[in-house]
Amino acid sequence: AAQPGQAYRDQIAPFLKDHCLSCHGGVNPKGQLWLGRLTGNLVTDRAEALLWQRVLARLEADETPPAGKPRPSAAARAS
Repeated sequence: AAQPGQAYRDQIAPFLKDHCLSCHGGVNPKGQLWLGRLTGNLVTDRAEALLWQRVLARLEADETPPAGKPRPSAAARAS
């Protein structure tokens, strides 16, 4: 099985780059939600785990990315 850090590097970081960081990265992230700082450390960083829950809920509800932005497929959102 893949280690948590490896799964983050292989799956989550590329997903964020493709679908999130154009708005929620850089020096002025939209909604003051800076996803570029995330590390995938859900075990020991409670604040990051809670943030991931919020992001996941928005993705599952198909609320983000907004219309007109590259959107992940249902399969990509599920993985």
